[in-house]
Amino acid sequence: MDGQVGTPRDYDTMLAAVHQQAVRHGLDPSDRATPTGDRIREAGSLTAAAAPKPLSVSITPPTR
Repeated sequence: MDGQVGTPRDYDTMLAAVHQQAVRHGLDPSDRATPTGDRIREAGSLTAAAAPKPLSVSITPPTR
């Protein structure tokens, strides 16, 4: 809609804060592992997990 303004957010910071709060309240991440959570932890951040993966390209010249 016209005239609406969103608030920019740093989703990495928000997600990290939620995770830290959950751990403080007794959440054991190993009890409820999820593919998304695993991907974010392996990548190091939400931004890194969401980044497109580089493509491997091989160009072979035509044979004559």
